[in-house]
Amino acid sequence: MGLINIGYTHNWRADEAQPLKKWFRASCQTVEELLEARAMGWSTTLIVPKGVGKKVKLPNGEVAYNCPARHGVPGKKDITCNTCTLCRVDDKTAKKTVMFEVHGNNATLKKAKGKVADI
Repeated sequence: MGLINIGYTHNWRADEAQPLKKWFRASCQTVEELLEARAMGWSTTLIVPKGVGKKVKLPNGEVAYNCPARHGVPGKKDITCNTCTLCRVDDKTAKKTVMFEVHGNNATLKKAKGKVADI
């Protein structure tokens, strides 16, 4: 109860995934993929290296926003997907790209090396 609809897909090029555009974002690993997904009508996310700022201007002139999720920071209120809603695909957010810093355990980070957007 009270949850918003948020979804991502790496399979955004597939014909069977096209109906998801209304609710899901294309998960992209390069700016080239992002531009391709945009051309297909998708809202987008972009995997970026650690240390990227809160906002980044992409080569196409668009500003991408780093996910502001925050949990357990002393003296600060948690920011969750339900309180933020930046990833929700709606009239206010559909044209905004949301960046996620590469994250995970050491094996995941090693596998992701070289597979994040160069921005």
